Amino acid sequence: MSETVVLHIIDRKGEKHTINADVGKTLKDVIVREIPMDHFGDCGGCCACATCHLYIESSMSWALNGHEKLSEDESDMLEMSEGVTSESRLGCQIEVNPQMDGMTITVAQDL
Repeated sequence: MSETVVLHIIDRKGEKHTINADVGKTLKDVIVREIPMDHFGDCGGCCACATCHLYIESSMSWALNGHEKLSEDESDMLEMSEGVTSESRLGCQIEVNPQMDGMTITVAQDL
């Protein structure tokens, strides 16, 4: 049985969902599995579309467990998005880890 953590996801409509997320899966994968949304993770998780644009609270960035910095590919994809902030990340690039338990993550409005 795999380890899970609880995440609070605020979707594009502003609705809050509490989900169980498998440690080791990407944020994109756990959100797609639990919350139906059009055009989320369209590229399948290969960092090629930015439809899994999320906001991770900067006060919780320590919990990204080694994924605090943007890769060049992730940065390039985010440059094409609307509403990018210092808290912007792509869900396909962040693996769920135990330190994220209880974290609130907001799905960006842009498509």
